[in-house]
Amino acid sequence: TESNYRHTDNGLIPERLSLQFENGDAATPYRYEIGDYYASFSPRTLQASLKGGLLEMQPTAEKGPFRFYSVQVLAGISEPNWLEAGINENSYLGLSILGEESPLGTWLFSFVNNQFERDVAAGSPRQSQYVASIAGDKNIKIGSEDLTFETEMARFVGDHYAESLDVNGRDMNVDGASYFYQ
Repeated sequence: TESNYRHTDNGLIPERLSLQFENGDAATPYRYEIGDYYASFSPRTLQASLKGGLLEMQPTAEKGPFRFYSVQVLAGISEPNWLEAGINENSYLGLSILGEESPLGTWLFSFVNNQFERDVAAGSPRQSQYVASIAGDKNIKIGSEDLTFETEMARFVGDHYAESLDVNGRDMNVDGASYFYQ
């Protein structure tokens, strides 16, 4: 029977697959996820459900500006199911480095590359976007008040989500920066 709640194909239809492993007892604790995972660096850099892989390592440092670190490397595509997933789809590559327990607060550096086809059927060129950001927060006590100062500065370079090419027939490349303080 036909239904909006059933897949149009018959047989085994993989929509979500996930494999996770974590080793917190290693010299450098790590975890990896393969399959479906939620990629989240910061609210202004990357928040997406992806199909692919993520590796996170959590080294500690005796010296340096931060005591604890988290390093994430990821690759994935944004697709609703595995049958339609392809390497040339809406793909992401990312790196995130977080430093914690410092007199400077907690700081995050992240870099993301996103590439996607604008319109495969029309033969329009592949679009590419790069976002790099640095975000931080610092807890400050003023009298009896505990305050948290948050900031993020980001830089975007690449093509925006335009439906067509510009009047000269070139990609619509933009370059911009954003600043957030709270």
